This record gives sequence, C-alpha cells and structure tokens, in this order.
Amino acid sequence: KTDNVKDGTDLQLMIYMNALLSHFASSSPASAEYMLIEKDNEFSGPVSNKISDGKKTISEEEFYELLNSAKETAKNLTENMLSGNIAPTECANCQYCNFNGVCSIKANNEEE
Repeated sequence: KTDNVKDGTDLQLMIYMNALLSHFASSSPASAEYMLIEKDNEFSGPVSNKISDGKKTISEEEFYELLNSAKETAKNLTENMLSGNIAPTECANCQYCNFNGVCSIKANNEEE
C-alpha cells in the first residue's frame, strides 16, 4: 500500500525500483511487483499486484512520488545510522520483529 511506503515501513519494492531505474534511466516502469520463487527455482507468479492505494492502481505521477519518498526515507535512515542514531522506534509491525522478546518499547507500552 502507498501509505506504508510514505510512512517508511515498506520501502523494499521502491528501493529495488530506484536501483533498476538508475541503471536503465530511459525505461519507464509499468508496474512494481514481488515475484515469488519456490524451491528448485520454480516461478510461482506475482505476490502482489501493481502498487495501489488499496482501491485503484496509482497514477504515474503518484508512482514517481513514491519512488522519491522511498529514496529520501532510505537516505535519512542511512544518515541516522551512520551518525550513531539506532534507537528503536515503535511501528505497526512490532509483532513480526525478531527482537520482540527483548524490546524496551514493548515493555514501556505494557506498563502504560
């Protein structure tokens, strides 16, 4: 969903697209999709459809806004990490985090 890219919680697909476009600048993307490859390299088709806002496929202008948003977010995250700012922050995906059992944010929220 577009909101997940805008809030920085789902950047992977747009970062991949930015990387592709940096090498194929004259290309114009038609869609961005995850493709699942099963064991033995069997292709099982797209995991998700075109980037959408949950209701409709987004416009080309919106697509490029997402690309720029993802690029800027990745740049800011990188700059923060390189400057030593690696403090954890709460997000909607905490339940999937590998560090859920030792997370200080989770503990603080449970106390409230």
